[in-house]
Amino acid sequence: MHQYLEPFYKTTNDICTSKVPTIGLVLFFMDHISETIATCKESRPSPEWLKSAAEEMAKKARNYTNQ
Repeated sequence: MHQYLEPFYKTTNDICTSKVPTIGLVLFFMDHISETIATCKESRPSPEWLKSAAEEMAKKARNYTNQ
């Protein structure tokens, strides 16, 4: 669980502590988050509840990306 959530924590910290958050920086981080989510969804050893959470997170990330 910690390994899965760590990138989200780091991304939130990096965006919030950046003095000049640019759209490029945000898109870079969103791309990384989307890759993390996809990796979890496709991972065989991930528990089903985590895959389900990752699917919901993927939907929300797509919604943000579309905006």
